[in-house]
Amino acid sequence: GDRQGALDTISEAVTIRRRLADTNPAAFLPDLATSLTVQWELVDDPTSEWDEVVESLASAAARCELRGLLAAHLVSLERVDEAHRQLVIAAGEPVDGEPGQLVTRARQTCRAVAATLSNTLGVPRWATAPIDDAHVAALIEWQSAPVGDPEDEVTRRHLDLFLSAELADTLTVMAEVIHGDSGVAQCQNFIEQLRTEGVDAALAGRRRRFDLRTLVDEWIATPSWEDDENFLRANLDALVGQPAIDLLVARGDQAGLQRVGILMLVSTLGNVGDVGKVGDVGAVYEIVTQPGHAAARALAAISAGELATAQFCALACPDVAQHPFFGGLIAAVLTTANATGNDDGDSASAAIAQAADAGDAASRQAAVDALGSLAELDAEQPERWLALAAVLIGGTQEGDG
Repeated sequence: GDRQGALDTISEAVTIRRRLADTNPAAFLPDLATSLTVQWELVDDPTSEWDEVVESLASAAARCELRGLLAAHLVSLERVDEAHRQLVIAAGEPVDGEPGQLVTRARQTCRAVAATLSNTLGVPRWATAPIDDAHVAALIEWQSAPVGDPEDEVTRRHLDLFLSAELADTLTVMAEVIHGDSGVAQCQNFIEQLRTEGVDAALAGRRRRFDLRTLVDEWIATPSWEDDENFLRANLDALVGQPAIDLLVARGDQAGLQRVGILMLVSTLGNVGDVGKVGDVGAVYEIVTQPGHAAARALAAISAGELATAQFCALACPDVAQHPFFGGLIAAVLTTANATGNDDGDSASAAIAQAADAGDAASRQAAVDALGSLAELDAEQPERWLALAAVLIGGTQEGDG
């Protein structure tokens, strides 16, 4: 046949699929591996070709998976020493911060390869340690049991296992493999509570958290902001505090984060002991429902050096966070306050430039005044706020011109 023609065709497929896999590894990495397997028989140094593609990928988890698939292919060719070397490299990829689903798939690939090798020297324990099926079955039974008497019964029946070093070891391995899985973390936290608090206290804590989660869900499901405010007033003691905030953050959606802003403002705009006052909660919901008022409160907070309050205003009223001027201003101020390197400085510059372009002259001047007040309060680095103000002043002059 036409070997060169076949090589040209498959090489083009590898190039296309490499680009696709770099953009969306979860969807296209298997296709890329298939193309590399076909190319294997047509090139002089197939391992180097595969390795070059691996190194071109931006995602560490994608590199881990594709190199793991290379190791699996080498095993199928009975080149186990080479497979072992590739597996050690794959398992060592720094995947922290990568998407959990992609990391999980990559690490499961590594575990599958490790299970076929007799030599796993240098391979991390998460890739080689067994995961006991009986342990997994007990954990699934516990997680599936409704909170209350059914969960109590499962917990007490498996108590010895839950308190064992063997199950703790299994969970440690699972946490490394099933990366970022909240269910595994939940099991680990509960078992730690069993050890430190005892079974009765741990189960009572589970019930309290379940009741709070139910309350949070009911709050978010209220049909109007008036109902939302009334619900918060009625349940203020239960909802104001870190446990409810943690549950809201864990939701990972705008509805949850908006309520985080509301709760933080309730605590910020009045002493925690006085947050039940009608005026305090009412003032917060004025921020929630009136974007102009929310922007003014955020600007006043910046002027007073209360940057957290400005952030809470933007959380509680997403229209402010998404506003081209006020959103850019708040982002620039917060980024500047937390800056640790040049990248943060670049982000702040881009955000304040966006604000300068989007704001009218009155808004820009109000922001300049607020930044000037903030600079007067900052004894260590006032120039950073003046630099932001200078961008806005430039925008004001251009707009007036």
